[in-house]
Order: sequence, then C-alpha cells, then structure tokens
Amino acid sequence: MARLVIFDVLGTLFDLESVRARLIEIGAPELTLEDWFERLLHTALTLTTVGQFRPFQEIADSTLKTTFAQLELDASRRADVLDSLKAVAPYDDAEAALGSSRRRRHPDCRAQQRRREQTKAMLERAGLLERFERIFGVEEVGAYKPDARPYRHVLDEMELE
Repeated sequence: MARLVIFDVLGTLFDLESVRARLIEIGAPELTLEDWFERLLHTALTLTTVGQFRPFQEIADSTLKTTFAQLELDASRRADVLDSLKAVAPYDDAEAALGSSRRRRHPDCRAQQRRREQTKAMLERAGLLERFERIFGVEEVGAYKPDARPYRHVLDEMELE
C-alpha cells in the first residue's frame, strides 16, 4: 500500500514568528498572532461548514481588520502584516523533516489554507519546492481543513485510497 505525507505549510513547515515580530513592531500585544489566527481558522471553518468559500488572503485580511479594531491598532498597518506572511521562513528542521519523509519513500504533497501558487512561491523562495511531488491548494475544492474534501482531493489526484 502506497503511503502519502500531506504537509500543511503555514505553522507546520514555515515559522510565523516573523509575523508576530511585525505585529509587536506596530504596537500589538504579544498574543495578537494567536488571536488573529484563531479568528482566521474559525472563519475558514465556519465558511466551509455553511458551504461557502473565500480565498485565504481575503479571510486573513478581514479577520486581521477585526483583530486590529478590537485592539484599537492602526488599520493602515494591516498591509505590513499581510505582506509579512509572504516572507515567513521555514523552521530550521523543515528541510530535514522533508528529507526524512523522502528516505522512507513517502511521496510528499500538501494541502493547506493558501492558494497553490502562493504556496509554490513560498516553497521555491525557501529552496524546498523540489522536495514535493505535487502541490495542492484548497481553492481546488473550495473547502478548508479539517473538512475531508481537501484531503480526499489529494488522494483522488494521487490515485490512492
């Protein structure tokens, strides 16, 4: 039986501490990153549950806007924070983890919150793109994790059960 490793990229392979640093730099409390991402993931899950889909960037911006309003932060700085998402670096052990998976003969692919092209650009910038057999994005099925559709889509496309 073939085995498959599906990686979620943000927060799993890529460290969000630089985003936290940007938030703190603009005056946000230290736990703002967690508050924002909890709201972002909740919104994505809620949309998926009611059969709606919005691009990751749109959800990220709208939930950041709400977070900034709640914390009385300067809304004009949202773009700085959203841009910092594009510049996150991989965890120090990300490449080793991907290499370990390959040595065990598990094909790597991924399904995660972002669009496929955004994820490819992140992986390429980090020098990790060649480690992946295929790249998938949630926009292909119009649903976010933990809904089964993104994972089912990967399995179907890879012709696995």
